[in-house]
Amino acid sequence: MKLYLDNLIPRLKEFSLNLDKQEVFLEKQWVIIDSESNKQTYIFRRNGELIMSINGQVTIGKWEYINEARSLLVDRIQDKILLNQIFISHAIMILRKDGFKEDHFILANENLIPNLNIIEYLNFLINHNILEKGNSKNNYKEETRELISKCYKTNKGKIIIKQQESFGTSIGDLVFKDNLTAPDGVYRLGFMDNITTENGIIIGI
Repeated sequence: MKLYLDNLIPRLKEFSLNLDKQEVFLEKQWVIIDSESNKQTYIFRRNGELIMSINGQVTIGKWEYINEARSLLVDRIQDKILLNQIFISHAIMILRKDGFKEDHFILANENLIPNLNIIEYLNFLINHNILEKGNSKNNYKEETRELISKCYKTNKGKIIIKQQESFGTSIGDLVFKDNLTAPDGVYRLGFMDNITTENGIIIGI
């Protein structure tokens, strides 16, 4: 993943939101899977509290946005770290510990990426042109288009489709089953409506 991100980050930076738009990350469930396969969950509260859970064991720290550095000062009880923004969206935050070492913190919004597969999600954004530039010169729109989650009853059980349009599915939408990438195949959504998926993405309707 590190090599993949090193190649991708220069391209992502121009589409990034900024940490000063705190509604992007406040009161959401951000997850890191660490090198020991522990699930670390962070919730940034409006009052400056930071709820930290490691495999269900909870501690309460603090966080503060440092405007001059466009960084988060995070008090994890056992230490304090300064995290600089690299790429911020509603679904993913890539932060880097301040210093010369390339030490990335990669957090996924579990509500938008239930399977926590960040590489799959980034590939989807890039391949389907969901990252959007702004209109003014050297100024880019702050947002990654949010997908709409809808539940469907199919011939293969319930699925969740994270779709680009509220009125129906489109090629390129993400498909999940039991909080995992949906198996490849044809799913019947209605009497005349079928979708075909591959690698959790709709490739045919």
